[in-house]
Amino acid sequence: MWTLQSRFSPQWIEGKPVIDIMRKYSMKEDGDERGAAKNRFDCKHLNRGGAAGYIAKYIAKNIDGYALEGERDHETGELLTDSAAAITAWAATWRIPQFHPIGLPTMGSYRECRRIRSISLTETFDEEVEAVRAAADAGDFMAYMTAQGGANVPRDDQRVRVARRVANELNAYDEEVKKVVGIFAPHLGESHVYETRTTQWRIVASAVDSEVLTVKSASGAPRVLSITVG
Repeated sequence: MWTLQSRFSPQWIEGKPVIDIMRKYSMKEDGDERGAAKNRFDCKHLNRGGAAGYIAKYIAKNIDGYALEGERDHETGELLTDSAAAITAWAATWRIPQFHPIGLPTMGSYRECRRIRSISLTETFDEEVEAVRAAADAGDFMAYMTAQGGANVPRDDQRVRVARRVANELNAYDEEVKKVVGIFAPHLGESHVYETRTTQWRIVASAVDSEVLTVKSASGAPRVLSITVG
């Protein structure tokens, strides 16, 4: 289930054009299945304070249950503080991002820039790129957004993007895959890449001694996988 909170100009609300568009796309696939017309799409209007309170509570009950002690889920009856723990475990296990704000600059660039700690990119690129890196290094996301050009800026117009290259190895389905290797600045050209991932990690099985092990000679600790750097 998706929950989307958006703000629109009055002309998109009057006459419900944006609502009709969203409903159309939500019903595009298997729209005639049982219950789809009733349950597939629902829209509610919120005032400014109500919208802020709604999204804050929605995030809290899906992360840590902050300030929700004693409150229960309307559908399951479970305590929201208990369900929050299960939700975060599920999201972490399957690596599912629970929230995705619209209009932010790319998070991949933010992560890669944070790998470049205390290394100025002014000479390598220019001052605009260095401003992006410095903001990410400091953990100042507002400054990072500003340095990237602000909110709702197309990716091609952002100052820093993630650089990817085709990997030397195929995936499990014998397909070529592109892997993140660093960053580049679109306004300076895609060919100039600063590599942030210069080390390749592999997990390999630990070597087993050929000698016969007995109860006395065997190691008490279980064998583990070793990690080699290539």
